[in-house]
Amino acid sequence: MSTTAPASVSPMPPGVTDPNYKPLPGRLGNLTIPQQHALEKLKKELQEEDKYVSERMDDATLLRYVFVVVFFFFHFRFRFFSFAVLEGRMC
Repeated sequence: MSTTAPASVSPMPPGVTDPNYKPLPGRLGNLTIPQQHALEKLKKELQEEDKYVSERMDDATLLRYVFVVVFFFFHFRFRFFSFAVLEGRMC
C-alpha cells in the first residue's frame, strides 16, 4: 500500500540547486491547487487595488504574510475561547 502526496502546482523558488530538495507543504514549490489559486487571487486583488509592488511582494513574501495572518487568527481564536470557557462565559 502506497500513499502519494498531492502533486505540487507551484514552481520551485529561484536559486534552488539541489534536485532532491522538497519544500514543506504550503511553501513555495509545494503548493496544492487550492493554495495556488488563493495566492493568485490575493495577487490579483492587490493589483486591482493598485497596492501590489512587484519589487517587494514576490510569491514567497505573500505566502509568509498569509501564513502569519492565518496562524495568528487561529491562535487568537483558540486563546479567546479557552479563556472564555475557563471564566465560565461559554459552556
